[in-house]
Amino acid sequence: MIALAFALAFATTPAPLRVASYNTWLFPFVSDDFVQRRDAMPAALSALEPDVLCLQEVWDRASLGALAHHLEPRLPHLVEGGGGLALLSRYPIRDAYFEPFPDHIALSFAERIAKKGYIAAVIETPAGYVRVLTSHLAHMRGVDRTAHRAQLDALAAALADRKLPTIVCADFNFRSTEQGRLSADMQVMAALGFV
Repeated sequence: MIALAFALAFATTPAPLRVASYNTWLFPFVSDDFVQRRDAMPAALSALEPDVLCLQEVWDRASLGALAHHLEPRLPHLVEGGGGLALLSRYPIRDAYFEPFPDHIALSFAERIAKKGYIAAVIETPAGYVRVLTSHLAHMRGVDRTAHRAQLDALAAALADRKLPTIVCADFNFRSTEQGRLSADMQVMAALGFV
């Protein structure tokens, strides 16, 4: 599953920055074709030639280690976060942290133990500093919808800081449109100026 990515629109365009985002679904004993997919990922991700790679659902630390090792020649900088998140960068990461989402009563048991949140990182690119966030929001099933919206609101609050150009990559688990119009969740991102 390819995750959605948003970026703030700016009047001037600096040097290109190749950003890729991928929900790996690397969950041993649960994921379909775990070994085959895990083994195919390094070459496939390398072929994208990203400057920044945001990963979601890398639940297996050994798999993250293997991916990071394979990608290290191009992406030597790595930040790991909770909730199966990782961010790899070609350029130095000057600041980074993982922020878990607040617990919510509507979360399913699986979502609760996942301890999802977001990684926020400041990357020093040749064009200047860029802030990159990667996240994975709760899957919306029944009562999880209110939990999902609470997570989106928490992410939106983190994204309200506009001191640096910002890119957010995530498995948002929401539809971009509903009945031919922007979904309510997509409107949250649009209201922040993301495109």
